[in-house]
Amino acid sequence: MVRDYRGKEAEDYREIVDLDKRDVRECDYIVVMHTQPSVGTSMEILYAWTIGKPVVVINESTKPISPWLRYHATAIVASKEEALEKLKKF
Repeated sequence: MVRDYRGKEAEDYREIVDLDKRDVRECDYIVVMHTQPSVGTSMEILYAWTIGKPVVVINESTKPISPWLRYHATAIVASKEEALEKLKKF
């Protein structure tokens, strides 16, 4: 996270989303540490998928993954090390 909008989300929502979407467009892939559901992260994943960016989800828990997350993820792995191995293939 390069920007901190904590406490200002309601007033800066357009800037937050516009800059987050720009970040997704400019990156080569998305890596998500899935520890709990997040609306913002879910939207970023969907946006990345829509524009063809690979999405690697790290899920260190044994909890089931949402079908939506599974569908839009390029890969779901159990550790940061596994994520690095997947990223080397991109």
